[in-house]
Amino acid sequence: MTIDAAASPSPFVAGVEPITENDEQLAAALQEAELAPLLPAIAYLTGDMSLLRDDLRPDALMLNMPFSGFTDEQQTTIRSLALAALGRYRDGGCVPAAAPGDADLLRMMEHAVGGAGMADYLPLLEEELAYKG
Repeated sequence: MTIDAAASPSPFVAGVEPITENDEQLAAALQEAELAPLLPAIAYLTGDMSLLRDDLRPDALMLNMPFSGFTDEQQTTIRSLALAALGRYRDGGCVPAAAPGDADLLRMMEHAVGGAGMADYLPLLEEELAYKG
């Protein structure tokens, strides 16, 4: 499935191929995923903001550590949530969510970097990401 760029909900989803991997294959791929941006990226794709749990927010001082400093338990939870969300996305026909609003984008970005109070950077994020087209 290729998405028409003109009708795409976001510039980031133009040409996205559907997920065809089964759960076992997805789980194997998630073992290699960079964990800090994983849940925000899937939230962007699916629109599921419930993935951005405070207990799974990275510590900004630990981002350069292996697995972004997440504990084994956090790593397992992140991968489990990601697998379930990607499975729902796949099983629902691989339809990407609409582009996020400013509040959701800010929440995703703050979660990915373990930061807060980044609202002043939102205009820069909007320009750099061009998520509004």
